[in-house]
Amino acid sequence: MVNVTIGGKATDALSDIAQTTFNVEDEYDKVEPTISGFGSIIRLEAWRNGDDLDGRKYNISVTAKDKADNQTSSSVTVICPHDQSKK
Repeated sequence: MVNVTIGGKATDALSDIAQTTFNVEDEYDKVEPTISGFGSIIRLEAWRNGDDLDGRKYNISVTAKDKADNQTSSSVTVICPHDQSKK
């Protein structure tokens, strides 16, 4: 397991942020931890299928909605590399 800190922030100078929603998608559809907010630490599994040579990929996204009901989203791909010691 690998610790990943959820960094960043959502701001809106005019109407302030009403809600942030986080989502984690595991390429294997197995590990999808809940994120409570920015600054949270989640644990992602680095284990991979034997034929997946580029590491295990997770897509982490956040959607922020302001009090005027405008929203925007951002995402990042996190790769948990596999152990290179056994080739």
